[in-house]
Amino acid sequence: MAFGIFGLGPLEILIIVIIVIVLFFPAILPKLIKRLFQSFTTIRQIADEELGAEEKDKEKGQK
Repeated sequence: MAFGIFGLGPLEILIIVIIVIVLFFPAILPKLIKRLFQSFTTIRQIADEELGAEEKDKEKGQK
């Protein structure tokens, strides 16, 4: 079952990209990791806000 580029799946492509970044662009690696964690933090904050809003709506509906 071949799919993706050259018969590689998304996981294999991701691993190759990570290896290339580590080997050929080590100077940008700290910035890339920091940006990635900032993105995860932002996504988590947005999800927490949405869940909090849903909980408030449920409480209002029960009263």
